[in-house]
Amino acid sequence: MAATGPQWSLYPLLAIIAFCTFSLSGLHIFFCLPFHILFAPLLAGIVALLTAFHAIFLRYPNRTDFVLQVIAALFSSAFFFSSALETFCLSKNKDDSSSSGDICEGVTYRTESLVGSCNGFFGNMQAVVMRNANWELHSARIFVSSCLTALAASQLLITTALSFYSAHETKLRIRTFHYQFVLGLLLIVSALFHWQFCCLYYFVSLPAACGLLCLAQGLTTRLRPSSLSRALDVAGTFASIALFSSLLFSILCTVSSIFDWRLSILRHCRWGDTMMKGCRRSLHFSYPYFNWQLPQIEHEVTTIQIAIYTVLLIFSLLYFYFSMKSTFRLRKKKERNIYFD
Repeated sequence: MAATGPQWSLYPLLAIIAFCTFSLSGLHIFFCLPFHILFAPLLAGIVALLTAFHAIFLRYPNRTDFVLQVIAALFSSAFFFSSALETFCLSKNKDDSSSSGDICEGVTYRTESLVGSCNGFFGNMQAVVMRNANWELHSARIFVSSCLTALAASQLLITTALSFYSAHETKLRIRTFHYQFVLGLLLIVSALFHWQFCCLYYFVSLPAACGLLCLAQGLTTRLRPSSLSRALDVAGTFASIALFSSLLFSILCTVSSIFDWRLSILRHCRWGDTMMKGCRRSLHFSYPYFNWQLPQIEHEVTTIQIAIYTVLLIFSLLYFYFSMKSTFRLRKKKERNIYFD
């Protein structure tokens, strides 16, 4: 298909958004926002500009175009989440004592030395600009961060849509085992955070085991679909159910500890209590928590744990879906071969 149609009009729009992002990246650094050291707007803007102009000068989308769009989508997702957190924390009341306030306090603690160095370098210029503009520095920071968050969301949506468009136009065949490879890696990465923040039953390493099993499923299906790959898919289905159940129970235990619920089933939350306490002590004496008050540590760790459980819940549902899909696809293929024989 030629480079026409409503989908193709997204490329000029992506170029405009990427140029705005690239332009605002200078203000992001100049105003010394918390995550300025990551250069996320600058990198995301450059990658998106390259992607947009590469596609604009093509008559037909090709696989290079698809790869660039996937890379741009990955950069845009990191850019969006960092900008959204930055905007949220900048607009948050400093006296907020909730869990979200502790998360923002953690961000401030981790970035204050870099922000201080940046302010020391740009401080005089910031004062002159703010005096001439008759604007407060904090308001300017919130404005820049909010604009970047909106641009990041738009850029993420466009690059994701264009990735699917290019995959369709180039007839790129994305099979179930491709998703299993990606999902297996994501499960293993999430398992590291699950272990690092002492989530419930972390010592069982169920997310890591599911990630390795998911990779094995994809590998055996990719090499040669057989009874072994089908058996692994069936095992993966049961493993995803076990992971989903354990995560739901972990969320129940975490919420019950917050609201002080008294239920008989919650006695299982104390399984492996000795190892959990040892992990918690190690976490409390790790950076940056050794300088924090205990309530602040508990608030931040609990919030992070709930976020980890939520992400892993989504991954477990996807794992169940792809395992079931791969199982029945192999069965249908086998039945079709028997029929034609």
